[in-house]
Amino acid sequence: MLSGLGAARAAVIPALGPARPHLPYSAAKAVTSYPLGCISPVHVEIKALAEPLAWLCPACSDRIRRHLFTLAGCWGLLEALLQRGPGRQGEGAGGNKVDAAAPLDLEVAEIRRAIAAWCWSLVEHMLEDNRRLSMPGNTDTAAILEWVGRWHVGYITGHPDSSFPIAMQDELADMVRRVRARLLPDTVRRQPLPAVCSVILPAAADYAKCGGQLVALLRDDGGPATITCQEDPSHEIPQTEWLYMFKTKGRKA
Repeated sequence: MLSGLGAARAAVIPALGPARPHLPYSAAKAVTSYPLGCISPVHVEIKALAEPLAWLCPACSDRIRRHLFTLAGCWGLLEALLQRGPGRQGEGAGGNKVDAAAPLDLEVAEIRRAIAAWCWSLVEHMLEDNRRLSMPGNTDTAAILEWVGRWHVGYITGHPDSSFPIAMQDELADMVRRVRARLLPDTVRRQPLPAVCSVILPAAADYAKCGGQLVALLRDDGGPATITCQEDPSHEIPQTEWLYMFKTKGRKA
């Protein structure tokens, strides 16, 4: 998973002769010729204009930012899923079953491990490339992911190694896919709703809303449905709030 990070660590610019050392990050960035068009393979036919001093266009940069925010927002939800629920294991004295801690969900544990490893490997490289970089006060993995999303997406998109942002884009997309599959499994009945998510995105200077498709996760016991966003499962809307929104929309129509 960390192929992009590892590849960038070797050297961002080839050595200019046998006695010349590899250029440091800042020097390599200064002599890098960035393209006019976005190099992301998501653009099949028409290439979008890349951002200044970057390899990717604004849409691809925003996708990376959104993925970082999604992972940050879902970190706590994954932690809650670590325990599968109350469990009874073994036999106690006299043959009576005793309550025991529920077993860890190993799939969720692996997803969290992979996200944390990716996050801190990236931070390690950022600190090595910029010795004056100041870390935030909160160094929880979720806080660091949001910190990178708010302030340091440019490090990814403008890295002197052109393969770096592409690898980061792919690795982030893969982690988000795994998170969504675990939090919104196909086995859960869902009902698409005629509305989009109105959660304000972090670091959105224009107070942009998420805009993801809202779905109702239906419970088998007939209890209140959970209204969530397919783009970011951490965006949950209480059913009472959704009903109010729906009624208000109906009155305006």
